[in-house]
Amino acid sequence: VTDASPYLFQFYNPLHRTAYQQSKDWATVNIYQWSAVTLLVALGASIIASFLAILAPLIASRGVDEGAGASSGRPLRLREFVYFSGLGLGFMALEIPIIQILSMYLGHPTYGFAVVLVALLLASGLGSFIVDRLDPPPWVPCAVVAVFLAVVTAGVFPFLHATLDLPDPARFAIGIGIVVVCGIPMGMPLALGVRRLGRRSERSVAWAWGVNGAASVIGSCVVMIAMVFAGSHAALSLGALSYVTAAMTARTDWR
Repeated sequence: VTDASPYLFQFYNPLHRTAYQQSKDWATVNIYQWSAVTLLVALGASIIASFLAILAPLIASRGVDEGAGASSGRPLRLREFVYFSGLGLGFMALEIPIIQILSMYLGHPTYGFAVVLVALLLASGLGSFIVDRLDPPPWVPCAVVAVFLAVVTAGVFPFLHATLDLPDPARFAIGIGIVVVCGIPMGMPLALGVRRLGRRSERSVAWAWGVNGAASVIGSCVVMIAMVFAGSHAALSLGALSYVTAAMTARTDWR
C-alpha cells in the first residue's frame, strides 16, 4: 500500500460478476461492492446529464437558427472539439488527485479541498487575466502544463514525504505553491482558444464552452475511477496526456 494508491480497501471490479454477488455482511455490500458499482453509475449519469443539460440545447438552438434562416456559425472542427475536451479532462485530472494528496499532507480532507479549490480557481483565473493582453499560440501553455503535470506525477510524493515534518504554515505554503504553479498556465489555453474562435463566430464559442464543461463533468468521474483502481499516478498522467493531446491539436493556426 502506498500513498499513491490510498483506496486499498476497494478490490471489487465493477465489470466482474463478483461485484454483484450477494453477501450477508453489510459493510461488504454497501461499502465495498456498491461503491465500485456507483463509480460506473455516476459516469453514466454524468454523460447523460451533460448531453441533456449542455450539448442538447446547443444542438437545438442551432436547428432553430437554421430554420429561421439565420447564420448559425461553423460548428467546432474535430481538432477543436478534442482541444477543448482535453482542457476539461486535464483540469480535473489535476484537481481531484491533488485534493487527495494534500488532504494527507495537510492532515485533513477539509484542508486539502479548501486549499486546492481556492488556489486553483484563483490561479487559473490569473492565468486567463495574464493572456488578456497577450496572444501566444494556444499549444505553448498546453505544453507547459503537460511538463508541469509530468513533474508533479514523478516527484510530488517524494517531495511531500521529505517535507512532512515541517510546521503547518510551511506545509500549507508548499501545497498552495504547487497548485498555483500548475494553475496559472492551466488558465491560459481556454481563454486563448475561445478568443480565436470568437474571431470566427459566436456560435463556435458557445460550443467550445459547452464541450469544455461537459468534458469537465464527465472527466471528474473518469479521473476518480482512475484514482480508485490505478492510483494517483495514473490520474495525474491522464492529465498530462490530455494537455499533450490539446497541444498537438492546437499546433495548426485556427483561421
